[in-house]
Amino acid sequence: MKSRATRGLGLAAAAALVSVLATGCTGDPDPKTGAGSERAAVDTYLTALNARDAEALNALAPPGNDAQAEVSERIGRLGGRELKIGQLDLEHEFGPDVATAQLTARAQDGTTHDERLGLTRTGGRWYITMGQHPAPSKTPAETKRP
Repeated sequence: MKSRATRGLGLAAAAALVSVLATGCTGDPDPKTGAGSERAAVDTYLTALNARDAEALNALAPPGNDAQAEVSERIGRLGGRELKIGQLDLEHEFGPDVATAQLTARAQDGTTHDERLGLTRTGGRWYITMGQHPAPSKTPAETKRP
């Protein structure tokens, strides 16, 4: 029969393992940015627009992109309209890490909004292509003859 101390250590080890598995298996560098799926990214996008939440919209931009100007423009144009998805078509044309979302949303006043969103997966999270990356990671090739 196991002593109480041995059982306590076993329970502590099991709890620690569950904690590691729950937090470490996703591979997400920062679960506060992006979304876990393409659909979740679109849902978060509409929720952020409806709430006029610039911080939440910025968190949907790919890591390293400066999307503040585009986020401000989108909030000014679409924010607070209580948009709800009427139709959503998700397509993967260029592999599993790139998608497009053709979205038709209906506003509270009955008007519709059609938008095509580009989505990209980075580090296991889905992002909506907004903003510009401040510095290109590659330099353009030269076209001069040697």
